[in-house]
Amino acid sequence: MSPPVGLPPVSSVCEPCGVYVIRPEVHADWHRRQDAKARRWDHIRDLVLRVFLARGYITTDEKTTVTDGDT
Repeated sequence: MSPPVGLPPVSSVCEPCGVYVIRPEVHADWHRRQDAKARRWDHIRDLVLRVFLARGYITTDEKTTVTDGDT
C-alpha cells in the first residue's frame, strides 16, 4: 500500500501520542522539549512543596510526598 498522494513515504503515526507524523525528527524534538518542560515544572513543584513543608504551611501526610524529580 502506498502513502496518500503528496505525503512523504516516511510518514507514520507516533505510538506514544497517536498523532500522524510527517517529519519524525521534528516530532521527536517536540517530545524532548515537552519532557524537559515537565521535568522543570516537577522540580518547581517539589521546591515549593519543600518550602511549604519547612515553613509549616502544610503538614505531611500520606498524600504529601516530595519526589526526587524523576517521577
